[in-house]
Amino acid sequence: MIDVDVPFGTDYWSRVHRRERHEDGIPWEFGDKIASKSYFLQKGYPTATNLAQFRSVDEIDLNALPPVFALKPTFAHTSAGVYLIEARKDGFFDRFRGEPVDIEALHREMERLLEQFGRDQSQVNFVAEEVVDDIHGVDVPIDYKFLMFYDQLGICFALDRNAKPLHVDYWDAHLRPLPTTAVFHVKPEVATRGHTPAPRFLPELVEFAIQVSASIPVPMCRIDLYMTRRGPVLGEVTLLPGNWYYDDGVAVMGAQLSAQLGALWGRAEGRISSDFGSYPACTGTLSLDALLKMQQQRATGQHA
Repeated sequence: MIDVDVPFGTDYWSRVHRRERHEDGIPWEFGDKIASKSYFLQKGYPTATNLAQFRSVDEIDLNALPPVFALKPTFAHTSAGVYLIEARKDGFFDRFRGEPVDIEALHREMERLLEQFGRDQSQVNFVAEEVVDDIHGVDVPIDYKFLMFYDQLGICFALDRNAKPLHVDYWDAHLRPLPTTAVFHVKPEVATRGHTPAPRFLPELVEFAIQVSASIPVPMCRIDLYMTRRGPVLGEVTLLPGNWYYDDGVAVMGAQLSAQLGALWGRAEGRISSDFGSYPACTGTLSLDALLKMQQQRATGQHA
């Protein structure tokens, strides 16, 4: 990335806070774990399989699910409410936290999230999902996250939750390790930071992240991917990433990188306007079904 100055209020932090207040006009359906997965499956993108869906906490029955599965809210971001559960002879074990599952505590956490996000039982609120077969053979699949600006990579990073504490590596858009100086301050009580070269398969993941992000007209999103023995698999698309700007996040982003990413965000809005019409008016009422139909019509026209 090059040094860049951006006008006041257009850096990454400022833009994310506007999105948090629902001021930037994006359709939040694009980040819903149920609706977006259906869309991406129709696009032919490999995703982790949904095993069951639940509207209420009372519907969640761990005994009715496979021996290993992930349980997560459909509406929350980052790792809030995420459990990676393994059935053992002496009960259920959460690989994500490295401890036995306290069913009552799990229910309380899910109820708290429902209240925090203002959800009701008319919606699918929780999903049980397959645990993908990580290429490294680890218990908790390594999470590769790509901060995308429509069809352009900003930065990417890997979270290894098998390490205690969490281990994280960051790379720039050229897949070079990000420097430590003021770019990210990783909280030592939350995570350790590495400076390792990008894994050999990271370019393949980047190409997939570009493909996914270019299929939805959103100027910034985070694409979460896994590398499995069968290739890249899409985890989810997050419209409000929280890994570094929340106080309880893993790291704090420096001002210079925030300015650089904010500039990428602004340019992405321009490209979306060229492809779909004036942004954000072009996406304000756009559903995933309408987007898919639009893309199919364009593809038909191109081949007519």
